[in-house]
Amino acid sequence: MDWVRLAFIILCAACAGLLLMAFLHIDSRSSVALFAYGPSASKSTIAKKAGGFDSAEPAVVEGYRIAFQTSKKTEFGVANLVPDENGIARGAVYRMAKHQLEALQKSHWAGFWRRMPVKAKLADGSEVLATAFVLEGEAADALPSRPYLEAAIESAREFHKDGGAEEILQAIRRN
Repeated sequence: MDWVRLAFIILCAACAGLLLMAFLHIDSRSSVALFAYGPSASKSTIAKKAGGFDSAEPAVVEGYRIAFQTSKKTEFGVANLVPDENGIARGAVYRMAKHQLEALQKSHWAGFWRRMPVKAKLADGSEVLATAFVLEGEAADALPSRPYLEAAIESAREFHKDGGAEEILQAIRRN
């Protein structure tokens, strides 16, 4: 009888260990959502800077608009999310592993951008809580460089055939 109990305890401990290992693996690969906009929404940029992603789809964030702004660390304006109660910022929601989001921040946005949670609306009308990167510190309106502007327009067209490029041009007109 003691051997049966011991075998049962060992089996239970082994199962618990397997469950814990599976949970830890899932947690390290769990999917997070990133709302990307401007030139940074390009699939090739995200793939290069994050080391890949699981999926990407068009999305909008209501109550914000895209503006070209600069902080003390830039000469030209870069795309930034700014509050606008009537605004709609077009971009894309990328689903990726946590370590890929960390890689993005380290390789491309370290010390320049801060994370901000946003509620992004997908094409099917559903909403997802996503991370967006916005300029760190005080920002002021500034014109982007021509190559940056062209990349922003191309990226907007990649996900939003209707209105994406127009939103970028409106941001330029506001400057």
